[in-house]
Amino acid sequence: IILLSLSTMNIQAQKQQRQQGQKRVKEQKMNCENRIPDLTDEQKKKIKDLRTELLKASLPIKNAIGELEAKLTTLESAEKTDLDAINKAIDQISAKKSELRKLHAKFKQDVRKLLTEDQRLVFDLHQSKRGNGNGMGMHHGRKGMQRGPGNCNRGL
Repeated sequence: IILLSLSTMNIQAQKQQRQQGQKRVKEQKMNCENRIPDLTDEQKKKIKDLRTELLKASLPIKNAIGELEAKLTTLESAEKTDLDAINKAIDQISAKKSELRKLHAKFKQDVRKLLTEDQRLVFDLHQSKRGNGNGMGMHHGRKGMQRGPGNCNRGL
């Protein structure tokens, strides 16, 4: 029992570290429009407003995903597992993540509408490349935060 408790605590600590690292990366990625040249004050304000709107819409979805993932962990670690309940939780998580990706896609397209052709090219280049435009960003793996592929829009 003690061994099980210690391993559970270790797993939870690792998950918290991973989430904190992801939060830092997301905060850095959220300012990717700073790489877009010659933004007017009006464009900056509109992008900021769009981001605020995105964050407000994303928060309850992210919270729901967290709750569903906790539920899934509980279901998967129960003494008598219910595969139907596990699959249902997985489907619910997938649906929420899909909803979140759609919000991000809308944000990206709304930002693109605000940009000139040259600005849009730079923005799209940063979206198609990874991280800071040189193919490198931060990502998570079994060894924690590492340099590697990232995406400017993905962490929003």
